[in-house]
Amino acid sequence: MTEDAPSPSAIRSPVPWRTIWGTIGSVAVVFLGYQAFLATSRIIVWLAVALFFTVVLTPPVDFLVHKARVRRGIAVLLVFLITMGSVGGMLYAFIRPVVDQASNFSSDLPTYVEDAHNGKGWIGDLVRKYD
Repeated sequence: MTEDAPSPSAIRSPVPWRTIWGTIGSVAVVFLGYQAFLATSRIIVWLAVALFFTVVLTPPVDFLVHKARVRRGIAVLLVFLITMGSVGGMLYAFIRPVVDQASNFSSDLPTYVEDAHNGKGWIGDLVRKYD
């Protein structure tokens, strides 16, 4: 009887220890880097926001300093106050109508439910149509 040679897939060479420890180290470094990113993510976001405002607001400050002959500190304060006032005004203009409509809807909701129960109005028509 002849012995068959083992198939190539049955012969396995051992994985070197260096490869095993390198893999474990790589996973550990990636995990620690991810944890460090999570720990500093708030700081990174604040730095990104500050960089954005710096890039956007530098031209008006430079204009006030060079053309209007205003000291740089006062120019920065003026641009900051005007920007924050504008942002606040826009937020108020967009959010206030939503708050008013939500308040009106919540106060009228019992009427809508009663009309739907009695089959009145467009909601009552929908209730009757879809049973």
